Amino acid sequence: MKSRILALILAAASLLGLAGCGSSDKEKKSSRTKRTKDDTSVVTSKDSEKADVDYDNKTPFSDLDLSEKYLVGFQYSTNDLFEYDPYVTIRYRYDKKVELEGAFSTGTRAETRVLEFDLTDDQFDAVTSAIDLYKLYTLDPEELDPETTYDGGYTYLYMYGKDDDILYSAGGFCPMNKDFGNMLHAVHTNLPQELLDAYEQFKYRFHFQNDVQCCDYGVFLSDDIDVNAITGYDLLVVDAQFLTAGDMDTLRQNNQYILSYINVGSLESFRPYYDEYADLALGDYENWEDEKWIDVSSERWQSFILDTLAPQLLEKGIDGFFVDNCDVYYQYQTDEILNGLATIMEGLVDTDKEVIINGGDVFLDAYTSRLGYWSNVITGINQEMVFTYMDWDNDMLRARVGDCDEMKYYKDYIEKYADFGAFIFLLEYTDNAGIEQRVKDYCRDHYFSYYISDSLELD
Repeated sequence: MKSRILALILAAASLLGLAGCGSSDKEKKSSRTKRTKDDTSVVTSKDSEKADVDYDNKTPFSDLDLSEKYLVGFQYSTNDLFEYDPYVTIRYRYDKKVELEGAFSTGTRAETRVLEFDLTDDQFDAVTSAIDLYKLYTLDPEELDPETTYDGGYTYLYMYGKDDDILYSAGGFCPMNKDFGNMLHAVHTNLPQELLDAYEQFKYRFHFQNDVQCCDYGVFLSDDIDVNAITGYDLLVVDAQFLTAGDMDTLRQNNQYILSYINVGSLESFRPYYDEYADLALGDYENWEDEKWIDVSSERWQSFILDTLAPQLLEKGIDGFFVDNCDVYYQYQTDEILNGLATIMEGLVDTDKEVIINGGDVFLDAYTSRLGYWSNVITGINQEMVFTYMDWDNDMLRARVGDCDEMKYYKDYIEKYADFGAFIFLLEYTDNAGIEQRVKDYCRDHYFSYYISDSLELD
């Protein structure tokens, strides 16, 4: 995986140059917008194409050709060869708002997110007083000006036409023109803090995306794991409820991203909160004598998950949630259970952390067909037992034979949401080398990640 990422880095550097103008390093915070279930188009940034300019033969400047919505836009990143960060486009609007647009892809699908932020009067006045569209259209940004120096990279300012697409792109490699530099400085230094925070979150998502595709993935859910022995994982799943702050620090030093197990659809007798919520049990959980399905439509349970349990786990410094037992909707397919589970999952996504659903196919399909877009409730899927299954009658782990109906069903499920943009992980249980190779080959071909355990206990 690392060699593939490096190849992408080198390719991007050769095409785009190393952007050293207009960088910002802010403390990481988060911002998220939700998409509707009908928003499934593949979109890339409309500001990504920058035509070469013949400064001597441009069409004469005319105010009549200009957008009534956008004043000016520019490309923004903190990018160099050793800190590979994504480019976004920022657009200043005449209604005292500014947009941040960034595209990223996962699996085979690209998505664009556009966020809006308010400008203060001072920020808006500073930008509008600095931007001279006639001058921007007629100057040569690379005309040598000894008083202006940039540290490298391709830098552009965009003018917009009546259709709100780019009318003209001014810029180039290391622009030296003083007037261009003054305008560039104005748009860079008058960005709302909320936008800069959102960009930090966008960068986090970008790096997470690259790190978790085909990553070293590990799942260790025993309550007595040796945290010192778990090292070198790009993405690690543990049950943080049983770990101390010191344990989490050790794991953080030795692994990159850490998700915590959280059980939203069933109640386990060994949890300290079992007695408090036992009255919400719906029924026995077959083959798991320590668990009972729980009524996720209960506002008391929803509040416990979102206002107590999830914050407790977040305080331990996790990067997201590994959510189990959304299959409660498979067991109890009522509107109340669907809506209650949706409330919980949407609340977890609203923390702006990763939300990896374990299984959950019936719930996720019902949600996307009736309630909303998939990324409102998850960022990825972990699917157990695509190639293996548990023979409970004989208490044995077995391999699925050929391309059986069950295997085909699970493959169709995860590949569908991979095409939408979800991260995909497989969790298999076997010690058979042949089965392990089948899992590895499949995940390699689809850019999925996997973990193989020889025990259902995941210890």
